[in-house]
Amino acid sequence: STLALRENRWRMYERFADRAAVDLDPTELWLLSRLGEGAPVDLGDKRLTMAGESLRERGFLVDSRLADDGEIVYARVLEARRENLAELLDGWEPEQHADVRAMLDRFARLQVAEPPTAS
Repeated sequence: STLALRENRWRMYERFADRAAVDLDPTELWLLSRLGEGAPVDLGDKRLTMAGESLRERGFLVDSRLADDGEIVYARVLEARRENLAELLDGWEPEQHADVRAMLDRFARLQVAEPPTAS
């Protein structure tokens, strides 16, 4: 739950971008992740509008959905989020316990519930 704290999100997204080898700022990464999750996003917010434009320019977004390249990047970012959580749960052996795997998936999705803010 500490990972989900608003104060930590910006740094967390920077780590996800590094781990996934993706050159996106945290707001762009959040938007890409939310769209990858199929979650509703209000693109009326100025920060999100700018992030959406950047994702379109890079070929990751078409209208309000992920393009094929966006889906590929989203998959890498989702894997980075899972790996990060797995490291935090080292010794819990998520690959051998369905309940721990389910918890990792829930936390990975929780991390994209709100946009990150610069600290």
